[in-house]
Amino acid sequence: MQDSFRIAGNISEFFSELKSIKSAKSPLKIWQTIKNKKHLFEGHLFDFENEKKHTIVSLELLENSSFDPVHSIYIFDDERGILFKGTYEYCVSKRLKIIADEKVYLREKRKVKRYNFHYNIVNINLSISNQIDLEGIQLKDISEYGFSCLLKDSICEKLKVDQEISLVGINGLILPRKINGVLAHKSKNSKRSHLHVGVKFKQKSKLIGKIIEQL
Repeated sequence: MQDSFRIAGNISEFFSELKSIKSAKSPLKIWQTIKNKKHLFEGHLFDFENEKKHTIVSLELLENSSFDPVHSIYIFDDERGILFKGTYEYCVSKRLKIIADEKVYLREKRKVKRYNFHYNIVNINLSISNQIDLEGIQLKDISEYGFSCLLKDSICEKLKVDQEISLVGINGLILPRKINGVLAHKSKNSKRSHLHVGVKFKQKSKLIGKIIEQL
């Protein structure tokens, strides 16, 4: 059965996975694909850091190796189910340094189906505490239990955890009834002037799957 992967919700989730990989010295599969041929390497995570809005990852290889600086380098931890790629910086004395791409894929551990909209733009309408109505909000992902979206800093700074947020419409479609939820978390996002916001529904909503299938 093929594994299902989702995109990491934010940089904090990515860093949490990297800390686990580093601590366990998990074996990593590393490769480049050049002219339709996959070149495989092995190693483990040596260190990582955030530098000027980039994630720098250092890998310790089992053997001295050479890489093509033009092609992307892929890293996969099969045990934890994390996959990401990066651009080549240098490789000296078995130490490979890359700049990680902002898209990081994690093996889906949830049994609940989650719909991701990382590449397709889907907008939603929200109601905050039945007082503020918001339209054209970019949806990131959604399931029967909640969703995440991008909100402007000016709006987020007024929001508190557990504050009521209701889903009113999706992509111009007004829902037959609003789905009530509460703010679960808010975190930084690569898109300037916006924060990544997570909302948890108060009750499971089977309506979500039916609506998404119609989009």
